[in-house]
Amino acid sequence: MLLDYVHDYGERSFEQVKPNALDLLVLAEMSNFEYQPAQPTPSAQPASATPVTSATPAPLPLSQAIDAAVLPTITDARQRTLVSLENKEDIELAQLVKHAQRYAPVQFRDFRASYIEGAQQFGALAVTYHNVLCVAFRATDLTVTGWHESLELSLVTPTGSQVDAAEFLARNVADWDGPIIVCGHSKGGNLAEYSCRALAEQQPGIEQRILCICSFDGPGLAPELRDTDAYRRIAPLIHTFIPKSSIVGNIHDHPRGSVAYIDSDKPFVMQHYVYNWKTRGTHLIRSRQTFTGRVASELLNLLIAVTDDTAKRHIFNVLFSPYRMFNQRLL
Repeated sequence: MLLDYVHDYGERSFEQVKPNALDLLVLAEMSNFEYQPAQPTPSAQPASATPVTSATPAPLPLSQAIDAAVLPTITDARQRTLVSLENKEDIELAQLVKHAQRYAPVQFRDFRASYIEGAQQFGALAVTYHNVLCVAFRATDLTVTGWHESLELSLVTPTGSQVDAAEFLARNVADWDGPIIVCGHSKGGNLAEYSCRALAEQQPGIEQRILCICSFDGPGLAPELRDTDAYRRIAPLIHTFIPKSSIVGNIHDHPRGSVAYIDSDKPFVMQHYVYNWKTRGTHLIRSRQTFTGRVASELLNLLIAVTDDTAKRHIFNVLFSPYRMFNQRLL
């Protein structure tokens, strides 16, 4: 399990044990926290939005940034708590990372998070290690808004989080001339692919500086976005890890040969939770996609393919309307 990996390898440097996918999964989970940049830049907000934190402060050790980091409590326009994301595994992971010698050289660089009621849930973290920039995008949280927006990743029209992810990556790359790694879990994996595709479209040739794009059970991009020169240039850089019975990461296609199915000791939808994934040493344990996972994924993708965006939006609104009637809490 992920916590075991950090326990076992936390005192071994990147020179002793090379950076690997589990280190990127750690970074993806660390994007779930709210960080306190040294000099936050105020941004204009809709009245219903939780304030955005956004800045590019002077780099400081990630361990120091963790000292002031908290898991977010999402509130609505009237400051009522929608959900408090007090995940005990994430809290334990943060403390392990904070004290691990392995992550001591990692520098906190940039952070942004926003929650706009009924529209968007977004988070992104940028760190550096020596000459490498690493950007991680946050997964879907437990709010209705977060899950509603995640379903909208199946639409052709970009979501607010996809637009913000592209801007966040472009901003961090603007003054960076070294290698780049981009990753994310769940929705964050989709944002990693989307932001890199947008970057390659805006700056042809930039893909030569991207070492890898790592998606942990994240949906792929819509077909219209994949059928572009920019996507074809970044496709060889994409690596996707999907639990054997999960359907989330199988929404839309990924580049051929980029998918590795991994093992989990939990059934079906519970496999989406990264702390249920099996590890051995420095690797996620490989597996084969289950029959249930394959059939469910194929049926879902068929439904997506034959439904236009207008119908999808109507279905999503009907699906979540009962939750919105109960103070926008997930039941």
